[in-house]
Amino acid sequence: MRKLSLLRKIYIAVKHFLWELDHKKISVLSQFVAENKPDMEKFKIFVSDSLPAIEQLKEDLGEFGGKLDFTKKSLKLFEEEIIRRKRMGVLKMYEKWYIVRIAYYYGEVLIKQFGGKWDYDIERKSANYCQPVINGIDKKSRYDVPASPLSLALNFFVKEDTSLLMRSYNYFETLHNGENRK
Repeated sequence: MRKLSLLRKIYIAVKHFLWELDHKKISVLSQFVAENKPDMEKFKIFVSDSLPAIEQLKEDLGEFGGKLDFTKKSLKLFEEEIIRRKRMGVLKMYEKWYIVRIAYYYGEVLIKQFGGKWDYDIERKSANYCQPVINGIDKKSRYDVPASPLSLALNFFVKEDTSLLMRSYNYFETLHNGENRK
């Protein structure tokens, strides 16, 4: 009887821990804000980890990972697959890991399709202050609208919006192509 009671306590503790993880909204973006000051070293590490992290993601996704070729089509399939796996509960224990890798993949898709590069936003008035962004996508205008892959990945993952990455991609595609300009 004592064993059963101990197992039940462990079960309840684990269940409570998982519930807290599920309901706690931990911002991945906070890793880049240290006392509200830019940290270039963390940014450099973040950027240097992007391609190895994408390879880890491909391995983790198994056969599906082979379809990730940094194209618009693969981004759409990727969106659907991640949401499908999340709804099945497969990603529950690794949410932060997936959010960062979704950001990496999305950022690299933008770079490979439209140019640009990873940059670190140090503009104090920016919504992306102290965050890694993709700059240089909109070469045809005097304004450079940055993409914020981490913010987007976090919103995509939390809201389970199966078209958020594609809508953002289409927006940057329009900017890149110079459509709807006067």
